[in-house]
Amino acid sequence: MSGTLHAPPRVEAVACPRCGGSPDPEGGSGLLARCTDCGVLGRIEDAQGSGRLVALPAVDAELAARAVDRALAARDLTGAFRLHDSEVVFAPFWRVRSLLAGHLAGQRRRTKKMLERTTLENGATIFEWSEHDDGLEPVKKEIQRDHMAVISACPLEEFGVPTLDGRRQGSDGLGAGAPLSRLGVVQVFHPDIRRQGTVLDPLLRREEAEAEAEALLERVRDGLGAGLVEAKVETSVLAREVTLLFYPLYLLRFQIGQLRGSAAVDAVRGRVIGLRLPAGNSRLHDRRLLLAASLAAGCLSAAMARLALLPPELLADATASGLRLRLLLAALAAAGVSFAGLRGWIHRRGRSRR
Repeated sequence: MSGTLHAPPRVEAVACPRCGGSPDPEGGSGLLARCTDCGVLGRIEDAQGSGRLVALPAVDAELAARAVDRALAARDLTGAFRLHDSEVVFAPFWRVRSLLAGHLAGQRRRTKKMLERTTLENGATIFEWSEHDDGLEPVKKEIQRDHMAVISACPLEEFGVPTLDGRRQGSDGLGAGAPLSRLGVVQVFHPDIRRQGTVLDPLLRREEAEAEAEALLERVRDGLGAGLVEAKVETSVLAREVTLLFYPLYLLRFQIGQLRGSAAVDAVRGRVIGLRLPAGNSRLHDRRLLLAASLAAGCLSAAMARLALLPPELLADATASGLRLRLLLAALAAAGVSFAGLRGWIHRRGRSRR
């Protein structure tokens, strides 16, 4: 059994994202407001006045390219690595930080360990620990969790970056959910940041991001009473902070050997978070098929040559000489195909490694 306590409504003042001053709104959500202190004109995103932050890149394109080269080597893709171009993209992520508090009550099954002695047939004695049920014990706990949910504000699958939502939170290498103190230089978003790279507009509204975060919290609530008998859980969100963070990514287009691909690299941590080889995968697959077919043709030619040169009793008769000749010619043809295929594969492999 679980319940949700209702927190009292909270009123927040809308502040200027540039200087923290008080804007003079000319309308409601989605309309313009001018700061009475610095004079900057901005748009009111929502009634709560969501903060907008931007993390600045901490690594350069060269370090990002090295990270991609290492990731390719880990996939056994070797060859001359050439970086064609790179760009910085500031991708928007909603960071929903919730302070969850409450209490739970229930019963936990208690066990006790006992040392048991066993005498074997040969007279030897062994001792073993065993666990026995010792009934139930009451459990009461106060709950306080600081929960961070990171929700993608726009789709990034075309860059090889998975969408973070109420079902998925993990993305290898992406640091958008880390504490701000670990993200290097983080500052209030200003339109001038567009001079450093492409800023992607958020497509997911704040209300939708909070709904995704609430779905994650429900999973947390469901797990609080795990392992308890007749668990009763009551929780409440005491505080919630919603921030729109524009997080920097490097988008790289490269070539390794004869393969072309693209990658997305975390521009703060320098880790590869997306790697795509759309053009090279089919070519690599075709080469492997060619190698397998060449080897199969070689085995077939060897078998036919053996039948022609060392015939079994069925083909040893003089009347079967024509059949043996045809087998020998077919073996020579298969051997030629096998040799040509292997020679081409070795040549292309050596050229891709130069």
